[in-house]
Amino acid sequence: MVKNHMVSENPNRDTQTLYLSHIDSSTDQITSETQYLLDLLPHHAFFIQKNVIYANSHLRSLIGLNHRYTFTDIINSFHPEDAKTLKNLWLKNISQNQENIKKEFRIKNIQSQQYEWFLLLSTSQQDHHLNGCLTTLTNIQRQMTITQKTKIQLNTQTEMLDASVDFIYVVHPNGYIQHMNKSSRLAMHKDHQINIHRIKWIDLLPENIHKKAISAFNKALQGQVAHFTGVTNIHGATEYWDNTLTPIHQKNNIESSILCVSRNVTAQKNAETLLRTSSEHDELTGLLNRRGLKKSIKPVFKKALKNKEKVGLILLDLDHFKHVNDTLGHSAGDYFLKALAKRMTNILEDDTIIARLGGDEFAIILNKIENQEHLIRVGKNIIKQLDTSISYKGKILTGGMSLGCAIYPNDATGFSTLLQCADTALSDIKSRGRGGIRYFGKDLLYIAKNKAKQIETARFILRNHLISPFYQPKINLDSNELVGVEALLRWHDRDGNIHTPDTVQEAFHDFELSSQISAAMQFKIFNDIKRWENEGKKVVPVAINVSPVEFLRDNYAETLLKRLHSAKISPEHIEVEITEHLFADRGVEFVVRALKKLREAGIKIALDDFGTGHSSLSHLRDLPVDIIKIDYSFVKRMTTENSIQAIVGGLIKLAPLLSMKVIAEGIENQEQLTLLKEMGCHEGQGYFFNEAMSQLDVNKMLKK
Repeated sequence: MVKNHMVSENPNRDTQTLYLSHIDSSTDQITSETQYLLDLLPHHAFFIQKNVIYANSHLRSLIGLNHRYTFTDIINSFHPEDAKTLKNLWLKNISQNQENIKKEFRIKNIQSQQYEWFLLLSTSQQDHHLNGCLTTLTNIQRQMTITQKTKIQLNTQTEMLDASVDFIYVVHPNGYIQHMNKSSRLAMHKDHQINIHRIKWIDLLPENIHKKAISAFNKALQGQVAHFTGVTNIHGATEYWDNTLTPIHQKNNIESSILCVSRNVTAQKNAETLLRTSSEHDELTGLLNRRGLKKSIKPVFKKALKNKEKVGLILLDLDHFKHVNDTLGHSAGDYFLKALAKRMTNILEDDTIIARLGGDEFAIILNKIENQEHLIRVGKNIIKQLDTSISYKGKILTGGMSLGCAIYPNDATGFSTLLQCADTALSDIKSRGRGGIRYFGKDLLYIAKNKAKQIETARFILRNHLISPFYQPKINLDSNELVGVEALLRWHDRDGNIHTPDTVQEAFHDFELSSQISAAMQFKIFNDIKRWENEGKKVVPVAINVSPVEFLRDNYAETLLKRLHSAKISPEHIEVEITEHLFADRGVEFVVRALKKLREAGIKIALDDFGTGHSSLSHLRDLPVDIIKIDYSFVKRMTTENSIQAIVGGLIKLAPLLSMKVIAEGIENQEQLTLLKEMGCHEGQGYFFNEAMSQLDVNKMLKK
């Protein structure tokens, strides 16, 4: 091929090699028209005419050629192994006068610095445009990658049959084996010399699953993938097997054979059993957990319904268990729970179901309970288990418990309602100071129904957007001027009647409902503030109340600040009112962090109902509080009780020393106002000035 256009006689190999090294990119012998045509080609290409070479723009860009280059420069861009092969082919062409070269080679991409596969096609060209040797290079990297992967996959699949631990058989539609892999041969103690074609597949299976196996095989013969399971017991060892039959089709869609895969799933089956057991039991105590309780309770109620028996439920909550963890560590608390669980298990009947619901809460299900007295008697026996102290690493662990009880079908129609009844009884005894047993009675039924009604009412007003904030003015007691307002929850029914928060009080113990009510209130409060600003009014600080449950997720501050930013409301227009009850519950660290963040943003913090909670003075010392609100009960009694008057007077004098402001709540008459002013209180609120009012009425009170 090259010989016809570059040399006139057949030189020896050394001469040929020397000749190739002298082919360079002098362009004076290749016409500009030829160069133009070569650059138009979509391929990477080079053209040799006599002893001159021209690489088109695609190739030069690919391998990084300058304006001056040789044939050797192009050869050097090939992979070292391929460069030698190409050079030998080219020399062979010269010596044997061959016409074409067609082969795959690897060429280095100058940009990626990676070798890529190309198909090289070199042909002789003899026409008025091209008269020489044209070599084109087509990128086949993707095809080569796919080809290589396919080869690997084919080899792997072939090896996998024998490498697989599964028993794999290829079975003829007549039921005889055509092929079996290494694992199945070893299990049968068969070698390759055995004529497996005389063995029926069904004969390899235990007789107890023949029926299922034949049914699955017939299904596979009809073109469907079939499954069946089997259990073997050899030498006392039980093994579980999963079998899959897949039809192998010919081109005419006729089943030529059936691929049968038998997999030993014993380990998986055992793991599932272990996982199911662990998912239904408490890891610490070994008792059932909430999930296990729900599963175990179904047959109990089914039996009780059938035999008309009674089932008792006791919900147990340890009193002040948090103190054990806080003072002695969680390891001591864990030991306490395990010891209690063991003691209860030892004293209760074998058919009693005991579950740990989480934390320090337990549930006890008693079968064939006789009556309320029987249930109370069992409950007292459980309480006695803590009469004997628990010793842990030389320290004595003590505690108490509160129990809530209910009986099916006396108090409930099913387990879910029975649980609610017992929980209501438990909540009632905890609210009364904890300790002892409370049975669910008719009085609690009213409380439960009332709570349920309040929850439903809260959902109703949220669903129908019935919330409307009202505002109670805060007054400067010296000038009688408006200095702030407290936003209070109100909602209106379809008849236009206004209702107070008492109708939805239970919702403030539910995080989701409380948060939704808070969000709805804030949205409308911020809209009212923007309305006042747009009318050119001088906006006074608006106080919003926060329920303790809103701090449970540790994102209250971030959420409020984000809403203020979205509404374009200055934080200085907002005050947050909290109660001392926040600091008696768990999660107090969340509250303190949130208050500090709000205060740093410019929001004032007010301690509401001051004096009615716990450790009030320490709260004033340790918490980020700007305002003390004296509870209305103190204001009401201070005119008739000297001790209360002394407390109020002391707080009024103490606040400025702590850089705090005092606001008196619930001022209802002139006598109270006069006394407060004499004691140095400068701000207050109450019916003596104004009741809670709409935003329109507040607008009238605001100054321009």
